[in-house]
Amino acid sequence: MALFYAKRIADPVHGTIGLTKLEVELINTKSFQRLRNVNQLGLAHFVYPGANYSRFSHSLGTCHIVGLIFDSLLNKAEENKKEKIQNNIQLYRIAALLHDIGHYPFSHPMERAIKKYYDRKPDSIIEPKESNGNDRQNKPTSKSDTHDTYFKHEDVAKEILEKDEEIKGIFEKEEISGEEVYKIISWKSSIPYANLVSSDMDADRMDYMLRTSYHTGLPYGSVDIKYIISQLCIDDKDQLYVTSKAMRAVDHFLLCRYFDYQQVYYHKTVTGFELTLQDVIKELLKKKRLDCSASSISERIKSGEWHDFDDSFILQMIRDCCKSRSKKNYKLKAESILMRKPPKLVFQVEFIRDRDEGKSDFSFKIKTLKGMIKQWSEKFEIDEELWLSWDNAMFLTEVGPHVPVSLLEKKQLQEKEALEQLVHVSDKTGKNKKPIVEMENSLMSILSKYAIYSFRIYVLLEGSKSEQDTKQKEIEQEIKQEYPELQLK
Repeated sequence: MALFYAKRIADPVHGTIGLTKLEVELINTKSFQRLRNVNQLGLAHFVYPGANYSRFSHSLGTCHIVGLIFDSLLNKAEENKKEKIQNNIQLYRIAALLHDIGHYPFSHPMERAIKKYYDRKPDSIIEPKESNGNDRQNKPTSKSDTHDTYFKHEDVAKEILEKDEEIKGIFEKEEISGEEVYKIISWKSSIPYANLVSSDMDADRMDYMLRTSYHTGLPYGSVDIKYIISQLCIDDKDQLYVTSKAMRAVDHFLLCRYFDYQQVYYHKTVTGFELTLQDVIKELLKKKRLDCSASSISERIKSGEWHDFDDSFILQMIRDCCKSRSKKNYKLKAESILMRKPPKLVFQVEFIRDRDEGKSDFSFKIKTLKGMIKQWSEKFEIDEELWLSWDNAMFLTEVGPHVPVSLLEKKQLQEKEALEQLVHVSDKTGKNKKPIVEMENSLMSILSKYAIYSFRIYVLLEGSKSEQDTKQKEIEQEIKQEYPELQLK
């Protein structure tokens, strides 16, 4: 459409991305330009040098994919649905464009550090309060209310949409509701096309897969996105489903996403660096050199300081603190980030089990191993602060193939929303629509039953590389000999 070619941007993943005049105005705001300096993949570029693409380029790509999906839906929609689709295209493209606008520097690693620091108190997070079933009212009312609270990145986005003068001005001029944009970004199952922006196979994940594959050089983005988009349809409730013809392509997409996460986002060296970064950020928060309380973030947004709050801001803060009279362990961790000296992986347990039954075994292993860290730190004479642990359970789909009927009857929100975020499959009519995990001829009907559970222990060591390697092997061998029952069978 000519409407979407007020400006053209050359993109290495999608080719030409067309934008409307309104989208160009939003892109030119300082809050959006800030995303140029926020890495999409945290510290993954420490392992994959090309994986340093920004949330700026990813946001453009997500907006483009939403446009492609709506074009496909419009071409095959019944006449009585076309006007509604047409009227929603711009709103959803804007939501896709702004979906990451609230991310902290270094994205998820920093958000986890903030959560761990402010979670010292049970009321430390500003939880949403439901209003008429949809709107999340979670604004801090005063500085005293928010001293020990923090925002998740979705809620930072809400603050930006409400308080950033540039974005507010554009919305007011174009008569766009920031509240409606936020509902799409934060995913509300009651809105039309909700699973377009948040599901196991949404526009965000589509661009992420393609872009990460391109920038890492790994093959996991070689999925048939164009065909999947061509087979997307809308049901009577204005939610998306895919025709059964594309089920193999969807299986492939979900498998590739699993391998991509394991190989890139959860790579052993990447997670080691990000654990170290989290500790460094927590120390900055603890020493009051950095304030990420909800009131402080809200004030940054109102004052315009948010625009400079990016990866380079945090890196410079780490450099400054490293030069100051900081304690030894902090400097060691800071130098790990600044000089690319990863902590050493000394122990790993990883297994695939039933997604429900495996939880108890995994929890037992985590509790046991974390309890051992103090003993190991004494045995090897390495400060306990230099031992890092990471655990994760990854599922291929939001829920497994068997959702208890009792949960759905009670309409427990979390389980109900998870079910709605599954990819649904049907014929072109939309009748007999089922979650892909219930399709007997889909790989997901089997694979979604399982999860991969991972637990890792790292140690940040001093000395030359050869000294560190020697110490690492010594620790690994001692742990294996002394605790054979904890090894992977």
